Amino acid sequence: MDKDLLDVLTKEATAGSSSAACRLGNACRIGDGVEKCDKTAMDWYIRAALDGSVDARIWMGVLMQQKRGVPENPEAVRTKLKGMSDNGDGAACCIYGIILRTGWGCETNYSEAIAYLSKGALEYHHAGCMNNLGVTYTHGLGVSQDDAVAVQWYCKAAAQGDASAQNNLGVMYQYGNGVLKDTVIAGGWYIKAAEQGYAPAQCNLGVMYVFGIGVLEDTVIAVEWYTKAAEQSYAPAQNNLGVMYQYGVGVEKNTIIAVEWYTKAAEQGYARAQCDLGTMYQYGDGVEKDETRALKWFLNAAEQGDKKAQLNVGLMYQRGQGVSMDEVLGAKWLQHAAEQEVADAQFQMGRGL
Repeated sequence: MDKDLLDVLTKEATAGSSSAACRLGNACRIGDGVEKCDKTAMDWYIRAALDGSVDARIWMGVLMQQKRGVPENPEAVRTKLKGMSDNGDGAACCIYGIILRTGWGCETNYSEAIAYLSKGALEYHHAGCMNNLGVTYTHGLGVSQDDAVAVQWYCKAAAQGDASAQNNLGVMYQYGNGVLKDTVIAGGWYIKAAEQGYAPAQCNLGVMYVFGIGVLEDTVIAVEWYTKAAEQSYAPAQNNLGVMYQYGVGVEKNTIIAVEWYTKAAEQGYARAQCDLGTMYQYGDGVEKDETRALKWFLNAAEQGDKKAQLNVGLMYQRGQGVSMDEVLGAKWLQHAAEQEVADAQFQMGRGL
């Protein structure tokens, strides 16, 4: 992102554009044209979420869940949002509830989180609060896990056009959680959210087209949806797009472009992309072969629990590829992969390498 665009977005965001504020949040989160800074990203996301941006609300929630971007004085932020919530601001109820649910800069407080999300949903009819109540029941956060109740809340929010709720409802129908499984209906909800520009739904819709789930298989259309989501810096879509370019599915094969997309996702900490990128470096596919760099990416993914990466790390230590040979450390990583039922790791452990 160049300086001129940043200046325009800053001016628009300051004037109240939630879309511009969200884009600035994205730029600060990934370091696109500006210094990477989670705290600044959160400032923009909260501002945008208060003005109704669903995308900003989701990215804000992601960072909160990861305990990133906590300000110097989180209590001041909570106090302000609580005051706004008590004065009838449904968006503030939603943000305040998410803060309490995730324990962002404070102790986790599910009961108060549910109280404020319920307040926003029932008194202020805020779709974001309804959607987040659905999330609460989906994952059993302070309540008994109940997919059927979650679906009820997602339906209420989706009916108001909330893209996140529409996407969540699509997931419930795709897997038959709380409703009868119906992939056609799932695809319909994904389309509603995707057409609003909601990146997770665009990615989910891409998957549906790749495998012909609820829609006619069409890898070209899948690439189109992956691209839309990837251009919004959505890491799963960036990784999926990398796969399409690597193998030439729905698009002309281009391993150099594949590496570019894998890198974008990997730098955001997405384990699957880190593993895929490691493989590209390991074999010199689309990039100069570099086993040391390959091991670095495999380790990043392995430490997040990626079983394929754990296998690769174990083998590289066992064989001294990209690192000094260390059979003990290699066995440790192979054991981690074997415990996740990776057959190759179990075989290697059985051989006593």
